[in-house]
Amino acid sequence: MIERLRRYLKEVKLEWGKVSKPSYKDIWGSTVVVIVAVAIVAVYLWVVNFTLGKIIQLLFF
Repeated sequence: MIERLRRYLKEVKLEWGKVSKPSYKDIWGSTVVVIVAVAIVAVYLWVVNFTLGKIIQLLFF
């Protein structure tokens, strides 16, 4: 059991060395894309909500 754990941990260490880590520039670029996408969706949903609210007001009040 202990030998299997040691072998597993050794393999984990080897695999960890193969992991490619994104650069700061890559992370920052992805963050900007996500923020812009969220802002666009938020504005779109606000416009739809506002428009449907006005239509419902005109029809029922």
